[in-house]
Amino acid sequence: MNVTLRDYQESAVNAALSFLSRKVNPLVIAPTGAGKTVIASAILKRWQIANGNIRVFFVAHRKELIEQAEATLINNGVKFDNLFLWEGWKLE
Repeated sequence: MNVTLRDYQESAVNAALSFLSRKVNPLVIAPTGAGKTVIASAILKRWQIANGNIRVFFVAHRKELIEQAEATLINNGVKFDNLFLWEGWKLE
């Protein structure tokens, strides 16, 4: 499934991919509701297409966020061959 990104999302994806191509780890910051998971899925899908089977870790602090991310990644066609979803961190 192809997702149509908003202009600011497309800009974030392109900027992140530009950094990744130079072996620099990008950090995308966006407000609540801006579609950070959609942005991440577009980055992952395009990076997988360009680079084959790469190892990716998707980390969130709540199980619900990981479940939502997994659904978005699947819906957007991200391959799970080498993608690891991890939920963790308990503050005590």
